[in-house]
Amino acid sequence: MSTPPRLVNALIQNLDLSLFVAAMGASNTVDEIQSEAGVTVLAPVVNAFASLGLVWSYLSLPGDLDARADLSRLIKAHVLTRPVYSDEIPMHTDSSADMLVVKALNGNKVGLYRTPRGMFAFVDQSEQPPFMRRSARSSTSSRLASVLDSSSLKISEPDMLLQTGVAHVLESGLILPLNVEITSAKLLRGMRAHIFADLLERFNLTYVLEDPRGEARTARSSDGDDENEDPHTVAGYSLLVPSDKSWRENPAYRELMRRDHEDISADDSDNPWRNATTSDISHYLGRLVRLHVIPIIDSSPREASEGKRLPTKQLALADRTTYPTLLDDVTLRAHEFATDRFSLQLEGAPFYQTPGGVPFVSVATVVRSGIARSGAVFELDSLLRLPPVSSSGPGGWKRVAWNAAVWLTGIGMGSGLLGVSGYWVRQWWTRADYQSL
Repeated sequence: MSTPPRLVNALIQNLDLSLFVAAMGASNTVDEIQSEAGVTVLAPVVNAFASLGLVWSYLSLPGDLDARADLSRLIKAHVLTRPVYSDEIPMHTDSSADMLVVKALNGNKVGLYRTPRGMFAFVDQSEQPPFMRRSARSSTSSRLASVLDSSSLKISEPDMLLQTGVAHVLESGLILPLNVEITSAKLLRGMRAHIFADLLERFNLTYVLEDPRGEARTARSSDGDDENEDPHTVAGYSLLVPSDKSWRENPAYRELMRRDHEDISADDSDNPWRNATTSDISHYLGRLVRLHVIPIIDSSPREASEGKRLPTKQLALADRTTYPTLLDDVTLRAHEFATDRFSLQLEGAPFYQTPGGVPFVSVATVVRSGIARSGAVFELDSLLRLPPVSSSGPGGWKRVAWNAAVWLTGIGMGSGLLGVSGYWVRQWWTRADYQSL
């Protein structure tokens, strides 16, 4: 019998594991793993990394020290500290729901079990794994139900022999350990959304990058900010992030940057914002940024979820669902036009701003997404547009006066037309009674 190959040589033979091998190399963990006396490697396939979306874009950032450290923790979560072969993995039955619990290199614990459907690796993403927090009064069936859930990763190819242990290929999914802290700010770095991040800072909106359930939010509220916001209802913020290219195509942003950099020679003379005041431009852009932030409302007390990741189901978009924004009384509606493909549209806005005018459309398509600890980041293919009442034309009392003038003019013209018609009818009727001389 020939000697089993080393870790990288064994995994690279399977093209579905090529991204896992590349991730080990990028995180500088290959030598550390191969130097371990005996290990079990749970190897994710390419699609598992691709399914992370913007999270993978962040983890694979070249030259980013935080990304490299997080990627290293993720890789080590897939390496168990002793060899576990398939014949060691216990079977779940009605009378036994035991798991073989093994520690990973990153310190987390992974439970291995089998059922008639196959072998599984169980990783609970809560702060305390179920095999550490089960009650002695829990029945076997309830313990079994707590394990067979979406946190279980099926092993598709077991017992790939290595020089220093064994590898099992995961059919789909991967382990995102708790010590990998994915934040919205990191996801913005992953999609290289520099302009959106700068605008958040410019308009004092960087708090949407924080966890509202944490100490930073409590301290901010105690300083008197957001007096009308109930910290028990806002669990996080999801960001709708257009690309830097989309922002550069926005006339108001271009004009603001021209003034910031004092670029008088910039050839943008037909910009409709050229004669606007800087205050008006900033007000417009501030509202536009707020339109792209969705507060996540949670009725549970902050203490019940503080320090935990928000459930993915709570952060994912749902078809025909309405979402609030940071703009008062402005909501967005999601539409699933294909499987897991969504667009977002301004809800309640008239299709025509004025009768016979240019159609008003405010819609954008989600290109990629990523889940952070207290929110999601959705990359959009374009900027959403502000509601017509706020984006152009007179507003407030001026708009009321304008509408009143339009109505009065219409009533006056209608009355005048009716009077002229009545006059001609009366003349015709009177002349009909006359006899010719």
